[in-house]
Amino acid sequence: MSELPNKIMVWHGQHPLPHAGSWATTRYPMDAEEYVRASALPDMVKPLEWGCTDWSASDGIKGENDCEWTAEIWPMTSYIISWFGGERFEINTPLDEKLTATSLEAAKEAAQAHHTAAILSAFGVQGGEA
Repeated sequence: MSELPNKIMVWHGQHPLPHAGSWATTRYPMDAEEYVRASALPDMVKPLEWGCTDWSASDGIKGENDCEWTAEIWPMTSYIISWFGGERFEINTPLDEKLTATSLEAAKEAAQAHHTAAILSAFGVQGGEA
């Protein structure tokens, strides 16, 4: 038995399309609905894109901890990573939840995991499992 594709195009209507391959996709694209296997969803979540809002470095030397890291997922809705000195990073989620991490990379990974879980839960998928 062969594997099903991650995406399947489906047309709804009272008359079936006799050739539902690429011909139907190009001839009737606006009538098609894309269905995605739940197990394919985790790989379809786009990675967060991080930008640095510069803080003035107190020692005059700018480093990666001298800024507030922001990943905007919707206008005015962001993940924000702040450094609190040493190995203490705090992630503020779009719903004002607070997460903590011991490094900038760990903070970015935690934010990405939170973001992916939030999207998957909207589709009824928990923990990346279908």
